[in-house]
Amino acid sequence: MAQPLAAAAAVRRGQAGHQQLISDQLAQRGLRREHARLVGAVGVACFNEGLVQWLTPDADAGTPLRTEIDAAFDELRALAT
Repeated sequence: MAQPLAAAAAVRRGQAGHQQLISDQLAQRGLRREHARLVGAVGVACFNEGLVQWLTPDADAGTPLRTEIDAAFDELRALAT
């Protein structure tokens, strides 16, 4: 049980690092810090959803990961409008 927890913790640390990187870059480009944090979190969440869909056993093996990530952002966009 400890190994899966350790692996999950390592994945989360990596995701937190990616989220921070995205947030920092957006803030440097003029986005307010609180908005940059939110957008960073959403970006990581969409990546994760795309990855889950891409790794699903019944997924089309020829579909690029980028297509699945774009689909996650498209779903989010549809919900926001």
